[in-house]
Amino acid sequence: MSSDDSCMSPHVPAAALDCASLHWSASRADERVRVYAWTCHHSGPIYELCASGGQWFIRRMSEGTVMETTRWLRRKAEAMWSALLTGQVR
Repeated sequence: MSSDDSCMSPHVPAAALDCASLHWSASRADERVRVYAWTCHHSGPIYELCASGGQWFIRRMSEGTVMETTRWLRRKAEAMWSALLTGQVR
């Protein structure tokens, strides 16, 4: 958590030296998406844990570019989200 008490969203730590890489591709802008969790918007990139049509994924927004991961079942997406928040994937 940041030293700024007004920020309630988690901050993504620096990636671990041996972190795994997520596969990122262009966002599917034409679909309805529900956002379940997000990281702090005070520093980029911003990440969101999202779902659409029963498929879960992570969205990354940085400097006007929106990218998304592979689609997963909920349990796998939550594990990847946790790994992102602990610096194990990027």
